[in-house]
Amino acid sequence: MDHLKTGHSKWITEKIKVKEYLMFNNATATMCAVALKIYRPNLCRHKAELEKEGYLKETHKGMCKVTGFKAAYLLAFEEPLQNPQLRIELV
Repeated sequence: MDHLKTGHSKWITEKIKVKEYLMFNNATATMCAVALKIYRPNLCRHKAELEKEGYLKETHKGMCKVTGFKAAYLLAFEEPLQNPQLRIELV
């Protein structure tokens, strides 16, 4: 049963790393996955959870520096947004 605790703690640790990385870096999910060396499908799951919880927001769409394709750039917040529909504009 210890392996279940280890897996859960790894999941939580990855999620925290994703949030902290995106608090200081405006990046696409792929750019974040490469920088943190996290399996991209796992990162997408973390992204979905953080968005649902109100900690993560798309800032704009642009060309990903890793894939070269158009993708959403993300930004995370220390506290959950009160209005998740709020549009974020980078100054």
